[in-house]
Amino acid sequence: LKLFCRGAAVKPLQLSPLAFGAMKRSHDSDAGGVAVMVPQSRATVLCCLCGVNITPNPTMMCVNCLKGEVDITEGIPKQVALPWCRTCERYLKPPWTQCEPESRELLGICLKRLKGLQRVKLVDAAFLYTEPHSRRLKVKLTIQKEVTNGAVLQQVLIVEYVVQSSQCDDCKKTYTPHTWTAVVQVRQKVDHKRSFFFLEQKILTHDAHNKVHFITEKSDGLDFHFGHRSHAMSFRDFVNSTLSSRSKYAKQLTSHDEHSNVYNYKYTINIELCPICRDDLVYIDRKVSKILGGVPKFMLVVKVGSNISLIDPKTLRGFDVAGIEYWKNPFQTACSRRHLTAFMVLSVELLDIDRDSRTAKHSVVGQRAFQLAEVEIAKMSDLGHNDIRHTVRTHLGMYLKEGDTVLGYDLETLNLPIHEDLEDNDLTIVLVKKHYERKSNKRKRRWALRQLAKETEGKVDEERKAEEFEEFQQDLEENPDLRRGVNLYHLPGADDAPKEEEKDEELDENEVPDVLLSELLGGLQIEEDLVEVPTGAHAPVPEEDDGAEP
Repeated sequence: LKLFCRGAAVKPLQLSPLAFGAMKRSHDSDAGGVAVMVPQSRATVLCCLCGVNITPNPTMMCVNCLKGEVDITEGIPKQVALPWCRTCERYLKPPWTQCEPESRELLGICLKRLKGLQRVKLVDAAFLYTEPHSRRLKVKLTIQKEVTNGAVLQQVLIVEYVVQSSQCDDCKKTYTPHTWTAVVQVRQKVDHKRSFFFLEQKILTHDAHNKVHFITEKSDGLDFHFGHRSHAMSFRDFVNSTLSSRSKYAKQLTSHDEHSNVYNYKYTINIELCPICRDDLVYIDRKVSKILGGVPKFMLVVKVGSNISLIDPKTLRGFDVAGIEYWKNPFQTACSRRHLTAFMVLSVELLDIDRDSRTAKHSVVGQRAFQLAEVEIAKMSDLGHNDIRHTVRTHLGMYLKEGDTVLGYDLETLNLPIHEDLEDNDLTIVLVKKHYERKSNKRKRRWALRQLAKETEGKVDEERKAEEFEEFQQDLEENPDLRRGVNLYHLPGADDAPKEEEKDEELDENEVPDVLLSELLGGLQIEEDLVEVPTGAHAPVPEEDDGAEP
């Protein structure tokens, strides 16, 4: 059809037959006729079932009739069983998983257990409120599905989940002799347990015991039992990152099925902690000294963690030995804390040294916390008997003053197999740390530490263990850096303020410093896996970030 307007040609229009019915021709007084489009209302049809006016759709049915004829929820159950372990409070995914009420994890488990959901499109899912004691969970689902001739139908569905009490495989094992699959044996070849107290507190701080079934305490260490090998391997990595250690791995076949090719093993991981401890005097032979960069033969241990921090008390030269490097080139302990001797400080003279002149290789973490000094000392046992005095160089210049008591190693009186090297280095006395007086009539500690619940196996000297832990607590009070990263809990009802008679006393600088109230945490309570340490009793502590170990 060609149309013309005022002598101008218009391109041919492609019109459908229905368009002709919607056109109306009118005549202009000046020119020829022009075609005008007149809009009309949208057409409606009657529903083929109920006869209601509807907009035309491929099914020619209204929404209500379409819902009645087609059910997109067909094949999706309205009630589903949800297994739940009453002992450990985990849901079966599988595997058994710990979930909080109405959490995303629990919603994912519910949707995974719902059959027929893959045939429809899930638009939305949410929990509906139910009483906690009803053991029911309701989930509201919004789904869509294409029905006939491209028509998409959306519908809301409520599914009820019945929480069924069951028992997981791990909890079943607790009622049988096979209660564990993997065990981590932590050992240390020393005559004290300070490293185990340190490790115990690191475990509590980082919640590394959440997968442990039970802990067995033995005379030479601790055994941690796990239900899966992967949990034991993770715990081994945690111990290696906390303290310098090395591990061995072994497994034993317990049962197997020839038909299904299934083998069951019990795994054992043995971890040996580094025997070097804080305040030890170590002897480094000539071969190892060259490998480590020419360090002195005798050095004092100031920190032990994943690395071993050493310092030369005569020159303040320091060196950090990595845990892996130590096990490749080990060195021995010349003196430990049981060899300490008490000395009286008679005079202190600080020495100025050029710290920046030393190479960066000979530096130690916390080195600027020490000050080189020449100190005149005398044995506490010699006071009143003779006038023997010693002048030694020490790294404790900023901590000592006249009249203080200091602990050190008297190498002249000790029977050591390395006397020739001692004479070559002109080393007679090595001062280790300042000693604080402790009066029994003072108030009890207002803080405590938490402990892991352990089962005792074999002979364990509880009295000696209590004495060692008391020494460990004293280290915490004396060393603020050691308390960093350690959770000290405020005891309910403890005396926070000093007594009146204590206020009248003059402050003695040689007395042990008290732990500030700002360093204490609240909320100490008795739990299944943790025990509260009463006032005056003993408990444990760790440190990793600073690499410190008592």
